[in-house]
Amino acid sequence: MSLNILNAQMGNRLDTVCGMVPHCEKIWDVGTDHALIPIYCVQSGKCSSALASDIREKPLKIARKNILLYGCENNIEILQCAGLEGRDAGDFGAVIIAGMGGYTVCSILSGKLKTCGAFPENTCLILQPNTAENEVRRFLWQSGFRITDEQAVRDGAHVYVTLKCVYTGLSEDCTETECFTGKIMPERLSENDSVYFRSLAVKYSNILRGLEACKMTDIEKEKRKKMCTDLLSELGRRMGIQK
Repeated sequence: MSLNILNAQMGNRLDTVCGMVPHCEKIWDVGTDHALIPIYCVQSGKCSSALASDIREKPLKIARKNILLYGCENNIEILQCAGLEGRDAGDFGAVIIAGMGGYTVCSILSGKLKTCGAFPENTCLILQPNTAENEVRRFLWQSGFRITDEQAVRDGAHVYVTLKCVYTGLSEDCTETECFTGKIMPERLSENDSVYFRSLAVKYSNILRGLEACKMTDIEKEKRKKMCTDLLSELGRRMGIQK
C-alpha cells in the first residue's frame, strides 16, 4: 500500500511524531499499537529497520497485519514486552513513546533509570503523552534529560505536545509554570504553540472557577489556585490571553 494511504490513517498526532524522528539506522516504537509509526518511518526512509513493541498481544496482532499489508515484514520486528524491558535502548537511534498517559511515560523511563542507573546518552527520545505533559516535563528535567524540541498539534478535539529529548545526566531547574508551558514554545510562539497555550488557558480557567466546589483542604485549594493563577498570568503576559 502507498505512503499516501498510510498518511491518511495516521492523522496530525502521529504525523507530528514521525516528523520529529531523526534519520537513523533503527528506531524502537514502545507501545506501538497498530505499528503505523515504524511502518511510516521505514517506508519514508527515516530508518532502515524498526522494533515495534507492546505489552499486549491484541495490538501486536493488528501490528503484524499492518506490517504485512505494507510489505515491511523484513524491516520491522515485533516484540511483546513491558516498556523498555525488552532491549537495550542504546541500540536504537530513536526511541518513541506515544499515545500513553504522562504518568505511564514517566514510569517507563523511571523503571529504565532504576534498572540501569542511567540512560544511553546517544539515544533520541520522542515522547507524546496524551495527558499530564507537565509531569513529563518535570520528570525529564529532574531526571537528567534535556528537552531539545517541542511541537504542538491539534488532532480532533485534543491538542497534543510531542517532546524530543536526550539524556545528559544533569538535572535542570524549572518553575511550576514552565512544567506546563515548556521552555521552548513560549520563546518561539508559532501558530501551533499559540493553539496549545490557548487550550491551556481554557482548561485552567475552568479549573480555577471550579475550585470552590472541589472537596479538598483549604491549603490544597490555595496551592491549586496559585498554580492556576501563575500559569494564566504567564499565558496572558506572553499572548495577551485573559483569565
